[in-house]
Amino acid sequence: GNFSALKFVFSDDSESESIVYNQSLLENEKLTFSFILSKLNVSNLVTVEVIPIFILSSGKTSTGDVKDTYYVKEGYSVRITTGNPETNTTTNTTNTSTCTDTCSSLGYTCGTQTVCGSSVNCGSCSSGYICSGSSCISNTTTCTDTCSSLGYTCGTQTVCGSSVSCGTCGSGYVCSSGNCVASTCSDAIDFDNVCTPGCTPQEDVDCAATMAEIDFPMKTYTDYANIVYIDPDTGSSSNDGSSPSKALSAWSDVGGFNANTAYVQKRGTIDYRTSRLTISVDNVYIGSYGDASLPPATIMATGDGSNYFTTIIAMYGNYGYIRDITISGKEMDSGYISQSVRMGGYHSSTDDDPANVNKWNTVYNISSINAGIGGWGYGSRIRYLTLHDVPQDGVFLQYAKYLEVGYSNIYRTNLGWFNPDCYPTCDMSYAYGDLIQIGPAGNWWIHDTILDKSDTGNKFAFIGEVNNGLGIFENNIIYGPLDTAEGGAAMYLTAGINNSFIIRNNIFYGPDPMGLYIKPNSVVGPNKEVYNNTFINTNYLYCGGCNFYNNTLVNVTPKSSTGQYVTGTNTEYDNIII
Repeated sequence: GNFSALKFVFSDDSESESIVYNQSLLENEKLTFSFILSKLNVSNLVTVEVIPIFILSSGKTSTGDVKDTYYVKEGYSVRITTGNPETNTTTNTTNTSTCTDTCSSLGYTCGTQTVCGSSVNCGSCSSGYICSGSSCISNTTTCTDTCSSLGYTCGTQTVCGSSVSCGTCGSGYVCSSGNCVASTCSDAIDFDNVCTPGCTPQEDVDCAATMAEIDFPMKTYTDYANIVYIDPDTGSSSNDGSSPSKALSAWSDVGGFNANTAYVQKRGTIDYRTSRLTISVDNVYIGSYGDASLPPATIMATGDGSNYFTTIIAMYGNYGYIRDITISGKEMDSGYISQSVRMGGYHSSTDDDPANVNKWNTVYNISSINAGIGGWGYGSRIRYLTLHDVPQDGVFLQYAKYLEVGYSNIYRTNLGWFNPDCYPTCDMSYAYGDLIQIGPAGNWWIHDTILDKSDTGNKFAFIGEVNNGLGIFENNIIYGPLDTAEGGAAMYLTAGINNSFIIRNNIFYGPDPMGLYIKPNSVVGPNKEVYNNTFINTNYLYCGGCNFYNNTLVNVTPKSSTGQYVTGTNTEYDNIII
C-alpha cells in the first residue's frame, strides 16, 4: 500500500484524543506538526502514538499496526518500523538517545525501576525499611533487627526505623559509631590536638577541635523519601502535598508532622501564620523548594493581640533540620514574636555521653527577622544565620551541651526590652539584653560570626557561662554596646574552677562600657586562655583567673583609677602589645 496520512493519538492514561494529518513522508524526510487538543490537558499527557495510514491497491484505506510511541514524562520513544500492511513485515528498535533520566531525577530510591526504557536497580533500603513501589517505607511489623544483631553496644541508634537506646559505656570509655572505645586525651601542647568529647581537658591542651571534629550534618529535602510540598500561591488544601503539582496551600494544611519527613515551601512565596508550628517527632526537615534564583520561602507571623503567640517554629523532636528559609514576625499588629525557632529535644547540661551529640537539631542558612532563636536542645547547631531587628535577645541557648553558632551575622536585638508597645520607637540607650547568650552550658563553640551591638543599647554582645565542659569563642568580629552609665561589656564570661574556655583570634571594636569582662576565679586554668585577640577603641579589660597573652590593644582607654589597660585577680599576663 501507499503511505498517505498520519494519525496521532494522545493519551493521559484515562482518555485519548486522535488527530489525523493527510500528509505522507518520503524516506528520511522530517516535518514539524502542530496540535491543538480539545479534550486533554497537555500537562497531563502520558504518551503520543504515531500511526501510519495506507491506501491499499484496492483503493481502500487501512490503519497500520506500526507505531512510534513517545513516553512524554520519561523522555524516550519505542519505534516499530517498516510495518506495511500488504508486506506484513516488522522490525523492532528502541531510541533512547535523548533520555537523561536517572533514579534520582525520577524520585526512585529503591527497587528495580524503568529508567529510559531499561530496568535499573535504584538501590536498597536500610534496616527496618522495605521498598514500596519506588520508595523506602518503615517496616516495623516484620523487622526483627536488634541492637545486638546490628552490632551496636551503646548510644541511640536506628533499629527497625526507630530510635533505640543500645546502652551506655563504662568508665574510661566513650560511644563511637555505636560501640564503646577507650577514652583518651593527649596531654601534648599541640594546637591541632583533638580532645575526645567526654574527656576532661588537661592544662595547656588545645581542645578547640572538639566541636569541629563532630561532622556538621549537611542535609537537603531531597535526602528524604517522604516530602510534603506547600505552595501558598497555587496550592490547595484539598491536595495531598505529595508533589509540587499537588502542593498544599499553607502550613496549616499540614496538620500533624510525621517523623522522617521533609516539609518544604515554594521559593518566593509567603505563608502567614496565626499560630506556631509544633514539631514533636524526630528527623523533620523544614525548608524551601523550587527555582534557586528566587528568594527562600518566608514563614511570617501575623495578627493582633487576640491570637498572640511567642514562637513560630517549636522543634521539640531530635535530628530536626531547618534550612534555606526566612522566618519573620514583621506582620504582627501588636505585641511581638520572641522566637522564630525554639530548639528543644533531648537536653542535659551534665550528660557526658558523646553518643547524644548525634541528636543535633540544626539551623542552616536562614534569616530570622523580628524574632530570635532560643532553646535548650542537647546538640543545637546554628550556621549561616542572619538575625536582626529582634525585640528581645538574639540567640539564647542554655541547659545543654554541644552548642554551636557559626558563620552568622547578628545585629539590632533587644529593641523592645522595656515595653513591647513602644517597639520600634523605644529609647535604645536603655535596651538591655544580648546578641548571644549561652549558658549555663558545656562544650559550646561560637565562631566566625559578626556581633554588632553598637546601635542597640547597653549590656552585652555576648554573654556566656561554661558549665561542665569547655567554651570556645574564636574568629569573631564584635562591635560593643553603647557606652552609657547603665554599664555592660562587649563580652561577659564566667566559668567555674573546673571548667575551661578559649578566647582567641577575635577583633573587638569600641567604644563600649568595657571591652571584656571575665568573672574572677580563684585559680588560673586549666585552659582559661585569652590570646591572639585585637581590641580597638574599647574601654579597659577585666580578665579574672585568665592566661592573657599575645593580645594587641589599640587606643584602649585605661581604667581611670589605676591606669591599667588590663586588670583582674589571679591573672597571668604575657606579651601584651599596646
